[in-house]
Amino acid sequence: MNGQILNTIGIGETIHEALHRECREELGCEVKVSYLSGVYYHKAYDSQAFIFRCELEDISLITLSDEHSEFKFEAVENLSAVQQRRVRQCLAFEGQVLSDKF
Repeated sequence: MNGQILNTIGIGETIHEALHRECREELGCEVKVSYLSGVYYHKAYDSQAFIFRCELEDISLITLSDEHSEFKFEAVENLSAVQQRRVRQCLAFEGQVLSDKF
């Protein structure tokens, strides 16, 4: 999967429920949620982006939906400046959810 993943929260759905549903739909598997590290305003889409740190027990369980043809892991340094910032903030999480604009 590359770049931006844009999904919406369903009516009556929590952000955590949406995260689990999207992972089931897009990856075909469950994830373990460690924490919510940030909430960011995304000007280009006039929306909020929630950043969670999650873990997969076994990447061999990934079964992509028909919306995707492949996935790969990317070094943080290869991401855009905004993506690098969000990932680094997530990995350096110290218990306080951050918010920012991009």
